[in-house]
Amino acid sequence: MSNDCNASKSTRQHAEQTQEDKHMSNNHSSNPPSYISNIVDLLKRIGINNITSMEFDTIISILYDEMSDRNLAESLSYATGEDYAMCLNRVYTVVSKNGISLKEKARMQIILKNNGYEDDIW
Repeated sequence: MSNDCNASKSTRQHAEQTQEDKHMSNNHSSNPPSYISNIVDLLKRIGINNITSMEFDTIISILYDEMSDRNLAESLSYATGEDYAMCLNRVYTVVSKNGISLKEKARMQIILKNNGYEDDIW
């Protein structure tokens, strides 16, 4: 029984590592997975590559309340073409600082909503 448990754990770890390797490869020649495709489309519609650093951080802050760290980083990676690990680091940096003003959040929420964002988009 112990061997089955260890084998199952090993299989899970391998699957998680394989998924992590996929993220780290930054090979976005394919479409994003269905579980984040709505967010990736939204980020592209708002021109995620053409916004200020403060706006980018504000969007992270808004979406962080509704997404896991990794799904948010993966969405950002697909939308921007940036490396997954860099996006995940940015997510961690933004949420640890907590320096986004309510006024800026409200302004960016309007932009997001005007481009199809809903609180339960994904």
